[in-house]
Amino acid sequence: MAGCHSRLPRSIFLDPFATLTFAAAHTKTVRLGTGICLVPEHNPVVLAKQVASLDKLSGGRFDFGVGIGWLTEEFAAVGVPWEAARGAHARISQGDEAAVDRRRAGI
Repeated sequence: MAGCHSRLPRSIFLDPFATLTFAAAHTKTVRLGTGICLVPEHNPVVLAKQVASLDKLSGGRFDFGVGIGWLTEEFAAVGVPWEAARGAHARISQGDEAAVDRRRAGI
């Protein structure tokens, strides 16, 4: 960024929402977004506030990429139960498999 002369060590991981808000304040037209935000690892109310604030401050230039994750160690690191986060996805997947089985059986 122009005017930002500090160098951060590679080992520092910045919060994506704070970083994108900084980028929004220093740009006018560039689209801003997350790659994939693992939603189950966040408090839903806080995350919604962060996303809405960033989108507002960027003038609607924020694209929110979301996912539910797949690595149990990621969930353990933030204290989120793996089963609770994956439960809905597992039920959907099982439902999809059941639908495929029914189609194969001609039901």
